[in-house]
Amino acid sequence: MVHWLKYTTSFVLFLLAYMAFTHTNWWCWSALVYAWLLIPFVELLQQPNTANLSETEEIAAKKDRMYDVVLYVAVIIHIVLMFVFLHSLQTTGLSVAVRIARIATMGLLCGTFGINVAHELGHRINQYKQAMAKIALLTSLYMHFFLEHNRGHISGWQRLKTPGTASLQVSVYRFWIRSVIGTYVNAWRIANKYMQQQGLPVIHYQNEMLQMQVIQLIWVMGIWFFMGWKIALYYIVTAIIVFFIIRNRELY
Repeated sequence: MVHWLKYTTSFVLFLLAYMAFTHTNWWCWSALVYAWLLIPFVELLQQPNTANLSETEEIAAKKDRMYDVVLYVAVIIHIVLMFVFLHSLQTTGLSVAVRIARIATMGLLCGTFGINVAHELGHRINQYKQAMAKIALLTSLYMHFFLEHNRGHISGWQRLKTPGTASLQVSVYRFWIRSVIGTYVNAWRIANKYMQQQGLPVIHYQNEMLQMQVIQLIWVMGIWFFMGWKIALYYIVTAIIVFFIIRNRELY
């Protein structure tokens, strides 16, 4: 059996998102119903599969480039759909319900493909794979995740002290505020410390965190300039949705 093929089934969400961005009827809600209602319901009925790959299968999987190809295709489709989404909101006469559905759908895409695929690519050592991870994170205005997760959350000596890890019995609201703000602040701390170790000032073009802020600002301002402030505002709302999705997932 070709194990990587099963991961392409997630592309169904891309198709439903495209339908949501190009239709004004019930299709607008199809991706949300699929991801937040249908899949959880099916998982309740299914028995969990606890089997892992054998040692031989794991070695073969690591050598199979098709796993990487699935990730590359996901990033490309995700970016294309981002522009389809932004263009769709420029359509005149859209109802409030349609706008809400499309914004929530794009937030869902960014919180699933944008973050999860970037998370996977961000752990690779190849620069072009890490670049693709940062591009995917850009769509969520969450580029600092690459820096904080790889150099803070994962490499930290005590994960329970990192802002991205929830303490026992912490409320979802308290964790969300702490993690969103804490992760951002910690990313700056990591980047600044690296600059100091290199003997360079914090405010320097080589500061990776500073680079990310400039790139994200240019991206948002570009949307504002070419599509208007309303579209830029809608886009920012999708990023806020992503913050809820990723942090609520880590809580559980």
